[in-house]
Amino acid sequence: MANKSVAGWTQVPVTAPDLLAIHYERLNAAGSANNLTVTYEIKDSAGAVRQVATLTQQVASYPISVAAILSSINTAQGT
Repeated sequence: MANKSVAGWTQVPVTAPDLLAIHYERLNAAGSANNLTVTYEIKDSAGAVRQVATLTQQVASYPISVAAILSSINTAQGT
């Protein structure tokens, strides 16, 4: 994970303490298709919250590890 330069500040990767909510929604009776929605804080290099964002993706199983969730978020954020 790497920092990302944003106009006027530096965005740091999202870590576990930045996760505000994790929500699963089962899409079929077998539980093999689920929506995962994660709300998280985006912080700058000084630790200030710059934004609250949400990522939604379809996943095949429940639960998903926090490491996998953070990897998806940081990939989407480019950090």
